[in-house]
Amino acid sequence: MNILIIVIYFLSGIYIGISLIKRNKKNNIVGCYSGITFGIILYYCFIPTISLIFIKKISVQYPDIEQFIGSKNVLEMIFPIILILMGFFLYNCAYNQANKRSTLNNSEYNSGKIRKISSMVGFFSLIIGGISLVIFIRAFGGVKQAFSYAETVRSFNTNLSDYVQGNIAILIIPARLVTVSPFAFFILLNEKETKNKVIYRIFFAVSLVLAIIYFIFNAGRAPLLCFLLSFALVYIYKVKKKPWKFIVVLAIVSLPILDVLDSFSLYLQSGNWRTSSSNYINYIYQFIHPFKNIVNMVNIVDIYGMRYGKDFVTAILGMIPGINFPTSYENTSIFFNGKDWRMVGGTPNDLVTFGYIEFGIVGVFLIFIILGYFSGVIDKIIKNMPDGDIKNFISTTMMIQILTIIPNADFISIVRGGFILIFISIIILNSYKRRK
Repeated sequence: MNILIIVIYFLSGIYIGISLIKRNKKNNIVGCYSGITFGIILYYCFIPTISLIFIKKISVQYPDIEQFIGSKNVLEMIFPIILILMGFFLYNCAYNQANKRSTLNNSEYNSGKIRKISSMVGFFSLIIGGISLVIFIRAFGGVKQAFSYAETVRSFNTNLSDYVQGNIAILIIPARLVTVSPFAFFILLNEKETKNKVIYRIFFAVSLVLAIIYFIFNAGRAPLLCFLLSFALVYIYKVKKKPWKFIVVLAIVSLPILDVLDSFSLYLQSGNWRTSSSNYINYIYQFIHPFKNIVNMVNIVDIYGMRYGKDFVTAILGMIPGINFPTSYENTSIFFNGKDWRMVGGTPNDLVTFGYIEFGIVGVFLIFIILGYFSGVIDKIIKNMPDGDIKNFISTTMMIQILTIIPNADFISIVRGGFILIFISIIILNSYKRRK
């Protein structure tokens, strides 16, 4: 049985991978399509294939894997991948439709407009986010003291108001805006007609430092690596025109860096450095939760019922200070970790699981169609930008940021944490003006 399922997931990955290669050759860019498609291959095809091959070894180290994956029957294993393949087909249909309906034929790229919107976004996000972050960090007693609490306050079992005043604890949400400003200033620095670049270099440097502080304190290692990768890729492109094969191989080989970052985080918290050793079973487990979700999503809905889209409303209302609603990932976390899930950590809903717990099969299809149309509009604009560092930077940034939606698609997470994706999309959509 396992061999048949392994073959199905593997061949699905090959099929989607071929679609990705063809699309990249046609578009001649990476972008939203690459991000979504690569995320599907990684989380829904490659990780499941590897997990099923080494299921016994993983189960020995992590017994919950036998319960939530190893014990599943053929139907529970095959149903999700069929749903994903159908969703991917609809994603492509919506993507192609968005390309056809594009109004770019009547528009032209305008460097003055992109400079203006980038400047507005840069200063807005730096002022609001920077001030919020500085006040928040000072409430802890400084950067070093704040870092010592980083792991603790990221826990689901921790209330920030236990460490700082409630009105200051709220500032952690607008503080995330500071992660947007380095992107806006980087675009300005690479726009040829930008004046006073020395000033923008200073703002870029300041915002970059503040963003790194934010990521270390509130986001963790993976978001920090994704953040830095967007900037690094611009320079890698100067050496390699098609660097993605090199990057994928480097990422696999460099997985032990995650352990180093874990040790660094512990050092900031306790002052003790933990010696780490490479363990690829552990790395597989860290990426396995979307696969674990999709083979259990039917059971989750059977127990807790569908949410019928209420998370799209409560996520927006939840931005208002003092207003809190139950989130979509809470039932998922209870299903896997019990009522005391906050003690051991939550389980975010991946793209397919989030769509399914909202509206069932229809919800999954709707999610893929919406993402397909959005990806088509954004990629069409990027494709028509002049070749250069800005085009490479924006396309790779969108690719990386939209990829992160696959393993963590809870709408509240996107609203509260997707500021980079949201504001870079705003810059892209405002980079063109109608021809006279």
